[in-house]
Amino acid sequence: MQSYKGVSGGFILNKNPNKLTIFELIKISEDKNPAVFECTSNQTVCNAILSGSCTLFPILNNLQEEINNFLKDLTLKDIM
Repeated sequence: MQSYKGVSGGFILNKNPNKLTIFELIKISEDKNPAVFECTSNQTVCNAILSGSCTLFPILNNLQEEINNFLKDLTLKDIM
């Protein structure tokens, strides 16, 4: 996917909408994986997660995995 900024900007797809997943679109457009909360995508910044004392991380991480799987199965064509 190519992007163009400005008044006449937008995106040009290099891939068939049947083969382009919403997960890929989010990753490309935001330059990172989708995240429910930042700790689900960057667990190295939290001392509670690193020490194993965070009770929310396993739940949020499981939720994020479910969301990622859903987004990986959903194509751009599906929502057009």
